[in-house]
Amino acid sequence: MILAAIIFIAAVCGLALFIKRLAKKELRDLSCADDYISNLLCTIMLFLTTYSLLTLQFGAAYYVIMALLFVWMPLGKIKHVLYFFFARYHLGFFYGWRGTWPPKKAIQYDK
Repeated sequence: MILAAIIFIAAVCGLALFIKRLAKKELRDLSCADDYISNLLCTIMLFLTTYSLLTLQFGAAYYVIMALLFVWMPLGKIKHVLYFFFARYHLGFFYGWRGTWPPKKAIQYDK
């Protein structure tokens, strides 16, 4: 129940951001179709997740939206959700291999 309430608050915030994007001219000028699609998919997904948690029924709409979201993920601006873990692994492997991550403590010499 608490998780559903938190997810519902996130869904309301996503809807508020979508309405703000539509209402303000400055944001409309900066936004492209990708922004609207990503925002709508994430907001609908959050609302359907809340509904599914409260009723314990996962309908076809939930699975369709989740499938669309996962198909859209590598194509849209929300690709950071997917690529974050790969980027962290690559950076850790690359810099860790070179001995530069984490930074070594400076050696102090006596005078």
